[in-house]
Amino acid sequence: MQGCLKKGFVMRHIVHLVVGFVRDDRGMETVEWGIMAALIVTGVVAVVKLLGTQILAKFTALQTATS
Repeated sequence: MQGCLKKGFVMRHIVHLVVGFVRDDRGMETVEWGIMAALIVTGVVAVVKLLGTQILAKFTALQTATS
């Protein structure tokens, strides 16, 4: 009988922890910041890649002109 009560207590405790975890929304703000940072980094990489090729062409032309 005592083992059965202990199992019931453990199950209620697990359910309580899971419900509390599902209701807790404090971590959502962190996820939103992470997504925003990933989008910014993606945009910066795209711009650098696009401008990097153009800047390299300008420096190559400058080097050729001065040689």
